[in-house]
Amino acid sequence: MLKKSLMLMLGALLLVGCGRKSYTELITAGDEFMNNNDTRQALEAYREALSAADLPDQKIEVATKLGDIFTQQLPNQDSAGVYYAVVLDYPDELNSESLRNFTKKIYEAGNYGAAVRGYSLWLERYSEDPLAPSMTYDLAELYHKHIRDLIRAVELYDTVAKKYGTSSFAPKALFSEGYVYANELKNFDKARSIYQTFLTAYPEHEMVPSVEFELKYLGKTIEEIPELKHLMSGKTAETQVAGTGKK
Repeated sequence: MLKKSLMLMLGALLLVGCGRKSYTELITAGDEFMNNNDTRQALEAYREALSAADLPDQKIEVATKLGDIFTQQLPNQDSAGVYYAVVLDYPDELNSESLRNFTKKIYEAGNYGAAVRGYSLWLERYSEDPLAPSMTYDLAELYHKHIRDLIRAVELYDTVAKKYGTSSFAPKALFSEGYVYANELKNFDKARSIYQTFLTAYPEHEMVPSVEFELKYLGKTIEEIPELKHLMSGKTAETQVAGTGKK
């Protein structure tokens, strides 16, 4: 117990001693605090280390530590996303796997703007990599579901379908492209063309029934689709019950 207290005191002295502490001293102090489960003090040390860092590898190291703290010890996805995103300022220091992993962390933390940057940086460098189809598809999904830039989303879905046509992501991307045109952009002619292309290119694919369903009811509302009418009747019943004040 005494040894632990002395170590914490030494760490604190590193932070409050005279003069500005070096990056190495601050990282060492932060690591000591983490080893002794003093997350708050570690956080302060690492934040100072980030300010003291001069080299790209130092920035990456401490930003990762800060992001990990806000992911694991002090859950705060917004803060985690901000610190992980610091890494993207130094893409030349990262290999394909590292850049991809940091981009995934940034996405999972909900920093979608920075995630777009991470995916884009990766694809600029590794467009011929075997993982390029999945990364392009993920970026399309990001634009579709989170950024809500539907035009950019369909462009990227189209890239997957055409540039990476032999990948397992191509059929999914082609269907998604048609779906966005049909149900969100309301461009039914474009959607019909894409769905027909799907049926020609992938006649045995497991998504064929979904494509045929989309084509059958293209441009129809839920109320006009017999298979989906029960969804509306359920909502109507809920509304009626709510209106009576029943629980």
